Amino acid sequence: MFRFKSVKTKILALSICAVFFVALAMTVIIIAGKISLKNDIGKELDEMARNETGKIAKDVYLMARATNETLQSQLANNLRVIDNELKRNGLSFSEEKIMWNAVNQENKSSMQIELPAMMAGGQKISAGATDGGGNSFVDGLQKMVGGTVTVFQRMNNSGDMLRVATTIIDDNGKRAIGTYVPAVGKNGRSNEIIENILAGRTFNGVTHIMGEMYLVAYGPLFDVGGKVIGMTVAALRQDDFTSLRKGIMDIVVGKTGYVFVLGGTDKQKGDYIISYQGKRDGENIYDATDADGKHFIHDMIEKGLAQTAGSVDFTRYAWKNQGETEARTKLTAVTYFEPWDWVIGAGVYEDDFYAANQRVESALNGMILKGGIGAFLLLLIAAALSIVVANQISNPLIKMVETANALAEGNTEQMIQVETEDEISKLGQAFVQLIDADKRLAK
Repeated sequence: MFRFKSVKTKILALSICAVFFVALAMTVIIIAGKISLKNDIGKELDEMARNETGKIAKDVYLMARATNETLQSQLANNLRVIDNELKRNGLSFSEEKIMWNAVNQENKSSMQIELPAMMAGGQKISAGATDGGGNSFVDGLQKMVGGTVTVFQRMNNSGDMLRVATTIIDDNGKRAIGTYVPAVGKNGRSNEIIENILAGRTFNGVTHIMGEMYLVAYGPLFDVGGKVIGMTVAALRQDDFTSLRKGIMDIVVGKTGYVFVLGGTDKQKGDYIISYQGKRDGENIYDATDADGKHFIHDMIEKGLAQTAGSVDFTRYAWKNQGETEARTKLTAVTYFEPWDWVIGAGVYEDDFYAANQRVESALNGMILKGGIGAFLLLLIAAALSIVVANQISNPLIKMVETANALAEGNTEQMIQVETEDEISKLGQAFVQLIDADKRLAK
């Protein structure tokens, strides 16, 4: 334990220590409050980022759902118009046979098959099948309904359906005919489309045609006896949804974030369906890695496919843009729109939201600095006041000690002058009376 040899030192030590520990306690409280406040703000900002990205992902899901409902209604109407036109013109088969090199659209195997020409209103629906030429009948239907029109002819009892007329043009500039939809897929399971058509039901869905994604509506074609002899298809290409695409690309998440769409399964798994500003549409990024080498698209699609009815999950990954020295963390909300096989993502850099946290931290750091400077100044003021007070207390005491020592040596010619009015003054007056009494005894 420290031992102070003078009252002055004790007073100084007591005063300075009191101020020091008060200042220290204030600093500790501010720092602890800063840490707690920073954590609380961090949680709030994280929740805010999740809420905004999640809400935007859900909104895009609802946009896609509303668009799908509108388009499916349009496709159903198109299908009715096509069927009515076929019925009005009278659907039949001629005695003329057409030889087809039928290609299985799933496994690309082919076979030669001869089928009677399909007729409507005395006109061959399958006209031009051998050379891929035009077909005025389906072209006329397309003018009536828009989108694309395709007619399939039943190949056999199994229900395989051959595409005999279409308005879709292949890569060679010819009609995309001669491929068939097998009744049984390569996995050994019944094809859902054919299963519905053979049961006399329509079927709506999404399919790939010539590498393009289409919204489709399939409807059965019947002969006079009610037997399914083919099917008609009304289709709309996803790339034609310009208003929806533009609406999605115009969305800004936070300050710099954006919405994107990836293919979720099968052939389009990991394909950019809608990319930032449309610059990377069609590119497959399934195996892309982030700054830490993580296959973040794998995680994104897996989480997206697990969502139902617009529910949302979140994924984080580190991303470093070209020209940047450090990776930044991105938060992405993902959901899944199953009818189109869309994994919808709304991504944003976390620092878009955490700028407020940084401002709060900067303010708290400034508060700590100002508090430290204030404590130091308070310490100096306390030290100066302590010296003044200590001198007022200790100087008279020192004088009285010197006088007492002189009296002990027999020197009674001592004068004590104390100007204060406190206990020290009373002690000084007592010393004066003691000196006067000693002088009277000496006489």
